[in-house]
Amino acid sequence: MRVPGRALAAAARTGLSHRALALALLLPAAALSLPFLALDLHLDDYVVLAILSGREPLRAIYPSPLDVFNFFDGTAERTRTMRDLGLLPWWTAPGLQVSFWRPLAAVTHWIDGVGWPERPVLMHAHSLLWFGILAVTVGLMYRQLMGRTWGAGLAAIFYVIDDAHAFTVAWIAGRNALIATALGAAALLAHDRWRRGRSRAGATLAPLCLGLALLASEGAAAVGGYVLAHALCLDSGSWRRRAAALVPAGVVLATWQLVYTGLGYGTLGAAPGYMSPVREPALFLRALVENAPVMWLAQWGGPSSNSFAALSGAAAAGRWLVALLALAAVGLLLAPLLVRDRVARFWALGQVLALAPAGAFAPSDRYLFFVGLGAMGLIARFLTGWVDGEPWRPAARSWGVPAAAFAALLVVLHGILAPVRFVQTSAAVAALGVAQESASDSLPTDSGVRDQIVVIPTAPSTVFVAYLFFMRTVKRQPIPAHVRLLAAGAPVELYRPDARTLVVRHLGPAERMFRAPGDPMSPGARVDLEGTRVEVSAVDSGGLPREATFHFDDDLDSTRLRWLRLVWEAGGRTRYVAFAPPRIGERLRLD
Repeated sequence: MRVPGRALAAAARTGLSHRALALALLLPAAALSLPFLALDLHLDDYVVLAILSGREPLRAIYPSPLDVFNFFDGTAERTRTMRDLGLLPWWTAPGLQVSFWRPLAAVTHWIDGVGWPERPVLMHAHSLLWFGILAVTVGLMYRQLMGRTWGAGLAAIFYVIDDAHAFTVAWIAGRNALIATALGAAALLAHDRWRRGRSRAGATLAPLCLGLALLASEGAAAVGGYVLAHALCLDSGSWRRRAAALVPAGVVLATWQLVYTGLGYGTLGAAPGYMSPVREPALFLRALVENAPVMWLAQWGGPSSNSFAALSGAAAAGRWLVALLALAAVGLLLAPLLVRDRVARFWALGQVLALAPAGAFAPSDRYLFFVGLGAMGLIARFLTGWVDGEPWRPAARSWGVPAAAFAALLVVLHGILAPVRFVQTSAAVAALGVAQESASDSLPTDSGVRDQIVVIPTAPSTVFVAYLFFMRTVKRQPIPAHVRLLAAGAPVELYRPDARTLVVRHLGPAERMFRAPGDPMSPGARVDLEGTRVEVSAVDSGGLPREATFHFDDDLDSTRLRWLRLVWEAGGRTRYVAFAPPRIGERLRLD
């Protein structure tokens, strides 16, 4: 471990230090991520490109090509339009909002849409360019904060090859995180040069870079946590002077928040996927307590946090408890370092504070970019101090043996397994959205579908229907006049009391997407759609429809209605097949 670290440090002391550092980071970044160039479009990639295309029917819903992350703006009129079209399910809460203000990231996608709209390889190359910028910026940040040491190089290498980042690097729609983290790292670099290097340019560049980072992604708010940690752990002088150093970043964050909310952006009623710290503080705090330890564990090499939401109650509680125990054990091993090393304390506190913005989303490793800055800095600081026998190391064998085992584990997890998993992500992303895309492609392509109401009794998830509008727009395939997804989840029972009515009852749990627990439905609720009226007759304990009656303007056997059922095929693919509704008085179960 000393050899590459010392070589990197030696290169950094030469006249070509910046070039040597950039090369040392760009080589592994390129080696690991170049296979991503062969990937196609997946899920939200279609959403972005469809909105950019300006084609109907999406153009009426998303009029601005630079507002591609404003998915659901929370206005009743737009929600009603999307629900009537079928892009949102009929049970969607009227006030549902998932809208992000990311103009800087949107501009980069606009460049893709204008320059090479049908060449995913160039879109991926664009993302890899930002990954390269991120790698170099992070390396310079570590060197600024940790000095020209092999520890700074090790931290940068570990960060670049961290498999938690691979999914976002490989996913075109995730580019906003790359841009925001690159600019956020630049903001920290400039802030430290201002505070400890007395750089006047840093005093200007730090808030500027922070502002730009926030225009790429709201996740850049995590930089504020690192600035606070810097004032507490690294800054010098009186506490008044340290507090004053927080003002520029505080002004930028406050201004951004005021503009962000003033323009109508934010989230509401989208739990557990998204929770607003401002508008849903109770939900946010609860999610933070539940998710933060699990996400911390994932960042340090534990099980991916992506699977946490799918765990049963007992399994989720077990994972959470393991994360707390691991946190306590790591804290005990790192305590001697944290007591005597203020840089280590900075990284430790920074990563903890960075978990707060990440807590606004459902657990996922792709939200760990800013948490990873502190985690890799702290891991590298521990490893270099342990290898070099620095004075903070206790002489007691009771500490030395577990510390040696922990150091070896960190090297295996972050130096050996991480790059392997990074490369394996290519296959995972290639399979992303295969079921949804194959289903979308299987929809009828005859021109008549443009005037029909496509009725789908049930699907595994609402996203099967939502994504078809974007995928078919990009592929220039005909889009139905309306789509009616009657239920999400299986099994369901269908009962036809008369020619124009269908009663749908869930026999198992219903999917909660687009209806948060805080906004339940009630029996007797009514939803009016084009050609269809829905009446809720029973709900479950969470306020989701358990039984609903659909009154169609046309006979269920009319040619204006096209009935399709989703079936699974080999390889995780799906397709829609023609489906005949039950006869009058008949009951039919769909699994």
